[in-house]
Amino acid sequence: MDRMEEYRALQRELEQTPAALEGTLQRARARQRRERRGWRAFGASFGGVAAVFALFVVLVNVSGPFAAACESIPILKDLAAAVSFSHSLSSAVDHGYVQTIGQSQSDNGVTVDLEYMMLDGGQIVFFGRVDAPEDVTSCMVVADLPADDGGKIQGCGLTSQSIKPGELTTLFTIAVDPEVFVFPEVLHLACKVELRRDGGNLAPTHTNADSPEELPPDAEVSFDVPVDRALLGQSRSVPVDRWIELEGNRFYISSLELYPTSARFTLEADESNPDTLQTLSYYVEDEHGNRYESGSASGVFAMGDTYWFESPYFQEPEHLTLHITGTVWMEKGRERVSIDLETGEALGPLPVGVRPFVDTSAGTEVGLTAPLGAGSTENHSIHYQVMGHHYYAPDGTEFEINGISTVSGNPHMGPVDEAQEAHYKGTFTQTIFLRNWEWDTVELELYYSRRADYVQSLSFELT
Repeated sequence: MDRMEEYRALQRELEQTPAALEGTLQRARARQRRERRGWRAFGASFGGVAAVFALFVVLVNVSGPFAAACESIPILKDLAAAVSFSHSLSSAVDHGYVQTIGQSQSDNGVTVDLEYMMLDGGQIVFFGRVDAPEDVTSCMVVADLPADDGGKIQGCGLTSQSIKPGELTTLFTIAVDPEVFVFPEVLHLACKVELRRDGGNLAPTHTNADSPEELPPDAEVSFDVPVDRALLGQSRSVPVDRWIELEGNRFYISSLELYPTSARFTLEADESNPDTLQTLSYYVEDEHGNRYESGSASGVFAMGDTYWFESPYFQEPEHLTLHITGTVWMEKGRERVSIDLETGEALGPLPVGVRPFVDTSAGTEVGLTAPLGAGSTENHSIHYQVMGHHYYAPDGTEFEINGISTVSGNPHMGPVDEAQEAHYKGTFTQTIFLRNWEWDTVELELYYSRRADYVQSLSFELT
């Protein structure tokens, strides 16, 4: 029996009501039919099981008999503990929108159990657990999606997070560009497992510019996951067709794309805009005051000009309003600034509150110092992006920034200098090292020219 047949068999089993649920579930089903009469139906792949899933999240919290009965339905028991971290995923699981995988692979004393998957046209979220040696305190499953020809599949981005061994959680997610990404019949996943034994959080692997080789992973496993094509057809487009104006810049929103586990809209910039929108802080609200926060379970807030938010797919609100709470802009023509490495001065305009930093005491270190983000405290510093992704030599040669150092407060090494400490109080500094630099200036790419936070959000009705 292949995985898809097992999945269908499990669905058929779930259609049989456990004895402990007799009466309780029938009444809930009747109530559900009354409340949801006229709502959009799922495809035939879910059948009667949708009604079972539609109520289990609420019932496990209010019904002792139902919670006890969940002990006899393994999928309900596991998912009941994993639906709370995302509104979109909670709603999706609440409506039975999940595919069981049930695969396990081991390598070098590490076992990865890939339990469940949620997918639609916008993202794929994988749930599972990692069993590792007892001294491992945290781990990360870094997945790749190789193509059959040996290359990489286009139109998607994979993200991972640090997790605790033994816990059912989100292992990794795949953000999808539906205009580019083509779902295969089977997802081939190549996974590297990184372990941490000191209790600290895992951070992205940093490579030395002179030695780019990465450390080998602690374990490597792979999975072949069949895709339930019926899940991919669940989406709808809500027309918007309106222009909005932000700080003298105009943007067009054609529609909202709503998927069961994510939602998004695209801001098409007017070509005459004086600025490029770099970052948008926002949320979406319905007529009942329910907020759908920015971002998605895949960790993506924006992909190009497309912005993601938690999905109201299952709530089906009549009216949605976009609330913008902050913006970050790059004025066209101010994307770079030259820094004099001898005087430490900027040879062009910098964003308000930003100043250059140069330190030649141990090689050539150059960067920018900026005020800490709003909400920073003595024990918690909020940083944001100041520099872009490249720097340039005076002859125009482009270099990619492979690693940035970020330091709160005084960035200078050595003995404490009270004057320097006061000078850098309330700031952070982002720097790069210039190796074998032959020039007395460098041109840095800037990420923004100005930032704006709105005490009162800017509101735009979308539907």
